[in-house]
Amino acid sequence: MKGKRTSLVLGGGGARGAYQIGVWQAMRELGIETDFVCGTSVGAINSAMIAQDDFDIAVTLWKKINSEMIFDITPDKNNKIPFIDIAGLGLEEASAYAKEIIGHGGADASRLKAMLDEYIDEDAIRGSKTGFGLATVELPFFKLHRLTAQDIPRGRIVDYLMASSAISPAIKPYEIDGVMYIDGAYGDVMPIRMALDRKASHIVAVDLQSLGVMHKGDIETASKAGKLTLISPTHSLGSIMSFEPENSSRIMRLGYLDAMKAFNVFEGHYCTFAKGEFSKKALAHADTACKIFELDPTIIYRRDIFDYCLADKIIDAIKEARHSNLPDLFDGAPDIFSMLGKKINRKTVTVHIAEQLKKGRTNNTLFSKKQTLKLLQEEISAAEYILNTPFLNLLFETSK
Repeated sequence: MKGKRTSLVLGGGGARGAYQIGVWQAMRELGIETDFVCGTSVGAINSAMIAQDDFDIAVTLWKKINSEMIFDITPDKNNKIPFIDIAGLGLEEASAYAKEIIGHGGADASRLKAMLDEYIDEDAIRGSKTGFGLATVELPFFKLHRLTAQDIPRGRIVDYLMASSAISPAIKPYEIDGVMYIDGAYGDVMPIRMALDRKASHIVAVDLQSLGVMHKGDIETASKAGKLTLISPTHSLGSIMSFEPENSSRIMRLGYLDAMKAFNVFEGHYCTFAKGEFSKKALAHADTACKIFELDPTIIYRRDIFDYCLADKIIDAIKEARHSNLPDLFDGAPDIFSMLGKKINRKTVTVHIAEQLKKGRTNNTLFSKKQTLKLLQEEISAAEYILNTPFLNLLFETSK
């Protein structure tokens, strides 16, 4: 993409925004320069950091930010309410937001503004060789504004970043010169149109899979023109409202790896594999095995390392089946539907299928019905990979 007019478009997604910094890291390492960057909500804030070229500061901020550093909410950490997941938030944190929404029309974001005032360098943005833009929505008629730095009055970029990031109703609308604004996701969660309007020859767009108005026509236009590289997460990034340093570090790493796969440096989907370690068919089977056995998606695997990590997971699955008095994996051909009916996990089912394949039992009920093959497509794919591990026999023998 060197020599092209490359635009980077960053979607909204609150706490998931650390993922975009990982994508930026990959692009920096690959020497992919952008002449324009724009975004919505957290994507707008990250775009500002990219335009002013403050990578180290962005990484440091994401690795230390928590929700209370940004929003004026105080969850009651002393009560003994058990964790209940509400849109990715614990009950205490969800209750804190609810109180602010009901009592004050949303949480106050003055802490976020203070942070942006400290770290956003408007002069650097305006003087950057990388153009900058954002999306926000004006109330009361939900009028969408797509603004470049040139459209924003001098001295007001932080204000418009706040406007773009006002996630209503959780966060109060933001006022600029008597006009109220809310999160740009209400009008355009991933403003690809801004890159198209600038005649970008290539667009890298990062979708954080958050709620908002997605202009699919713009995506199709860019895609059909061969201009679009769309990067989106395979793994869960957590709640958009829960900023936690540990999760931010994790999803930053996922963003980096997903970008490297999108740019064909690494391979895989659920996991990341060094290039050229697998045939195309083996790669698909290994990737499915990674998904079912829940291997760490933040690691770059060579084939030998992957096989050893997978072996540990398989042995654990076999031991779990034996210790839980589940049907004997090796007693012949336990009824697969009986196993599924007892909610036996996918790992155990996959190991059972691998054992049946190993013994050549492909003519039993498990493999004779199309609906079964379709239902267990991923388990069978993972089992086929297991059959080709270099220590297959030892794997099953040492687990008996």
